[in-house]
Parts: sequence; C-alpha cells; structure tokens
Amino acid sequence: MKRNIQSLKKIVIKLVQTNMKNTQITLLFTLFSILVFAQDKTEKHINVTGSATIEIVPDEINLEIEVKEYWKEEFENKKVKKFKTKVSINEIENRIIAILSKNNINKEDVVISKIGNYGRNFRKEFLIGKQYLIKLNSFNKIAPIVNSLEFKDVKSINIASYDHSRIIEYRKQVKIDAIKAAKDKATYLVEAIGEKLGKVITISEVNNDYYSSNFIRTNAYSNNISTTQPSDSSDFNSKKIKLRYEINVKFAIQ
Repeated sequence: MKRNIQSLKKIVIKLVQTNMKNTQITLLFTLFSILVFAQDKTEKHINVTGSATIEIVPDEINLEIEVKEYWKEEFENKKVKKFKTKVSINEIENRIIAILSKNNINKEDVVISKIGNYGRNFRKEFLIGKQYLIKLNSFNKIAPIVNSLEFKDVKSINIASYDHSRIIEYRKQVKIDAIKAAKDKATYLVEAIGEKLGKVITISEVNNDYYSSNFIRTNAYSNNISTTQPSDSSDFNSKKIKLRYEINVKFAIQ
C-alpha cells in the first residue's frame, strides 16, 4: 500500500512538471485519495464498552400524609343513625404539627400540597381534607412519625419520592468509572494478543440513562388500621437509588 502511494506521488509530480492536461491530474489525485482512505479504513482498532454501577442511600425523602375531618361516631362500636360530633381539620392539624415538631421536623420542610372538601354518606356537610408533603433526610425518621399519628386523623401515608442531593456528582463519577473500565478492558484484550493499545478514536455514551429510585407509593395507614400496629422502617432503609451507565470507546491498536 505504501509503495503504491509513493509511486502515485511520483507520477503526480511528473505530470505537473510535464504540464499534462488538468483532467488527467484530477483523475490521479482522485485515485491517490481513494488509496489513502482505504489505508485509513484498514487501521487496526478495538471497540469496547465499559460499564459502572453505584447504589446510593437517599437523603431527600418526600413523605406524604393525607388527613381528613371525620365524625367521632364513625369509630364507636354501635350503630348511629346520625353523626353529630365532627373532629375539625384544625384539631387534626394541630396534632400533626405537634408530632412533626416533636420529631425535629422544621416548618420550612412541611408544605400543604393539596386541600379539598369531601362528602360522605349520611352527612349533609362536607368534610375538609389536607395533604402534607414533608421533606426528610433519612428513612429512619419515618417510623417515629408514623407511630405517633392518631390513626383516625390519617387517610393515607405515602412515600411520594426520594432522591439524593448530590445526584449529579454521582452521575459524573459513574460515567468516569465506566470509561475507565472500557480502557482497562481494551488494554488487557489487546495485550492478550501481543499488541499495544493506541489512542482514543471515538467515545460515545450508550443510550441507557438508567436511574432507578425504586419509586414507592403505598397506603401505609388508613382509618381501619389499629394504632397498636408497629411501623417497621427496615424495609424503607433497604431502598436505594441505583445508577448505571455504559460508555462505548474505540481505540487504535499500535
């Protein structure tokens, strides 16, 4: 291949010196370019994919607690034709705030995400409900809060979402680890056949932005669950954010 290219160079120079027609020169230049391109295409290379995974313990948890007014007669063990004694939303809200304060939850970490009216059978007036979104920094804080609640006050409790405050940094680190893994793989594969790894030709991310937060949304408590039932946070503590990335790298072989 190299000899052919050198021969073509000599021919081109000779043609220029002897003032041959431009069309002939153009044709030879084209043949020369094709041979060079063919040489580049036959360059030895290796294409590998490196991957990396990390599991992160969340430090941003959004706990959702929904409360609603109710009638005391609903929970009495007797048949009542008419409900008279309503537990107001203010009373319920005061108990919720006291529980959160006792568990060292700051006011700025609690927001009302929804408020509305609800109707029930056999009642003429509406019952007011509110939904609170509480920001926590650990799953360990869930059980003490839940176990302190009055079950009659609570319509449902959900873990709306969870994340990590440094998720962008973790994404970068996983991608760096993935490209390092690709280089390590390429190195030992090339050395296994007695060659040396050359420069990087191309780098590309595999389209697999895998982000698993094990999203949960469950009714943890409702009005038919006893307050004596314990809440176990060990299952929550096992929930982690999983990041996985793959990087494809093409290396030359020296």
